[in-house]
Amino acid sequence: GVSTCFDGVCDQIPPQGSGSFDGGYARLWKELHPPEAGDSISCDEACDGLRAGLSAPVAGPAAACIRCLSDSVLRLGGAVESKPRTPQGINFVHAHPCCASARISLTLPHQPHSIYRMKFGVITFPGSNCDQDLIRALRGSTGQEVVNLWHKDHDLQGCDFVFLPGGFSYGDYLRTGAIARFSPIMDEVIAHAKRGGYVMGICNGFQILTEARLLDGALIRNTSCSFICENVYIKPATFNTQLTEKLQDKAYKIPIAHGEGNFYCDEDALKFLEDKDQILFRYCDAKGKVTDAANPNGSLKNIAGICNIRRNVFGMMPHPERAASDILANLDGRALIESLIAG
Repeated sequence: GVSTCFDGVCDQIPPQGSGSFDGGYARLWKELHPPEAGDSISCDEACDGLRAGLSAPVAGPAAACIRCLSDSVLRLGGAVESKPRTPQGINFVHAHPCCASARISLTLPHQPHSIYRMKFGVITFPGSNCDQDLIRALRGSTGQEVVNLWHKDHDLQGCDFVFLPGGFSYGDYLRTGAIARFSPIMDEVIAHAKRGGYVMGICNGFQILTEARLLDGALIRNTSCSFICENVYIKPATFNTQLTEKLQDKAYKIPIAHGEGNFYCDEDALKFLEDKDQILFRYCDAKGKVTDAANPNGSLKNIAGICNIRRNVFGMMPHPERAASDILANLDGRALIESLIAG
């Protein structure tokens, strides 16, 4: 099993009564690492060699230390100092309030998604047709909570990351994304983005974000004047975002399905995007070379996706959720999705 050790601390801290792992540390353990048979907590030095199961009571100061630490880590703030990953795991150091000189060191084994808990929300607009695909891809690739939000909602349900999916919102009447931009939930999305919350639009969602002025530019008719549905290749143009920082410098095969995916902006806006490193992806060939021939829709400078200046709002025309399953024989999109919660 996996063990965690609290070293040489409890003898420095005044007794705080008794408690149990269920009341304190178990909540943390179950959140960060679902318990399995054989898992244990080692308190050798701190508690005179006591070894206890997750539900076993612990007498004296150890329970207080554990309870204090667990509450702090669950808040991911306060007195907790997060240190860089090591090959052994993730280390947190916490100064116990009962004794300023006492410090508890907790090392948890590194497992994907063990620390960075994130709640995702996917909005359904009238005409959305990729919302359920995206929900399944997010759940399957991240293991995080995903909720479906309705376009008339006025509550994001505490979501950390909000997605606007692909489709044909409001039938693409007037202009792609122009009507959906005024859906009631968009007021909450804009406020969320202004607070620094994460927002991402895929295909039609990207179009909606440009209409809402959360992203620069516009998505206009493909130069072929036809709807394009095919696999294309894209490569990261920056690694300085939550979406791209864990990706490799290579071509990813991601499908597109749009009639208005041609990214356009004026020269000043383009210069700003390039100067501020806001271009997320460019269309390329299978070897990662950015060429005119690899540009499926005429997008300016082969741009397939961008972010805002604060780097918390993302938009891209390709569909990573359609390349995140073994059944589809393509897992390139899963790398993009998993990068959202990788630390």
